[in-house]
Amino acid sequence: MSHTLIEMESIKNIVKAIVFTKRKVNLRYPQFKTNLKEDVYFITTQELEDRFSDKTPKEHEALIAKEYGTVFFMKIGEKLKN
Repeated sequence: MSHTLIEMESIKNIVKAIVFTKRKVNLRYPQFKTNLKEDVYFITTQELEDRFSDKTPKEHEALIAKEYGTVFFMKIGEKLKN
């Protein structure tokens, strides 16, 4: 298994733990709402920019999070084409 796949599995396990905790909190505080999902969508910042080239970085993040719920951004800080 490659280094990246191990990291992705670790991230998925962390998200599962957070979702489990969120469910427990929701039992006591049902008004607590998030769009957090157990399935994690992985995307590089370049893929994100390519997909939403007419939007600002903040808008990229909001749109992808609205679509997938739980998103992990990869390669943050690398130089982008634009």
